[in-house]
This record gives sequence, structure tokens and C-alpha cells, in this order.
Amino acid sequence: MRAMGARAVLASLLLFTFTGSVLAQEPAFPKKGPIEITVLFPAGSSADVAARLLADGMAKNLGQAVIVFNRPGAGGAIGYKHVAGQKADGYSLVWNSNSISTTFHSGQLPFNYESF
Repeated sequence: MRAMGARAVLASLLLFTFTGSVLAQEPAFPKKGPIEITVLFPAGSSADVAARLLADGMAKNLGQAVIVFNRPGAGGAIGYKHVAGQKADGYSLVWNSNSISTTFHSGQLPFNYESF
């Protein structure tokens, strides 16, 4: 019985040591700033308000600035084209809606949701 208790203590110490060393490492993301969220709707819209609340929570949890940019127009094509043209590194996000399908099928976008 004592051997099992000693093994449990040893296992706990090893787990604690390993976890502590992992947590002490610098996070892989985000290293540079800021993170950008493109909202396809005008400032003050419900999508904009929700995105700004999300951005605030993200900034607090990630320790990195998260900025909301409104790029409305053309059924979302303006915002989608902007984000699709950015480097695929996780620093440029789009506040998505079903408009990407509508905009794609209307011929306004040369890409669809799979591009994201």
C-alpha cells in the first residue's frame, strides 16, 4: 500500500514539474501584434458590438491587442477580400456570416468559405 502511495506522489510531482515547465514556455501564438477582426457590417451594428466584446475578452486572455475594423459593403465581399488577401497566420480574422455563400454564388468573390 505504501508503494502505491509513493508512486502516486512521484507521479504527481513529475506531472507538476512537466506542467510547470510547459506553462513557463513562451506561447507560440500570439507573438506579434495586433490581431485584427474584420466585421462585414457597419459600426454600431449587432455584429460590431458582439465582435468588440469578443475582441476585448480575447485581448485580456491573450495579452495582445485585438482591434476591430468595420469593412461593410458588397454583401461582405469587401471584408472577405481584405482578409483573404492577408497572410494566413491567425492575425487577421473575419467576423463571418452566411453572406460568404451568397456573395460567392452571386459571382462577387473568386473564393468560398474553404479559403478561410
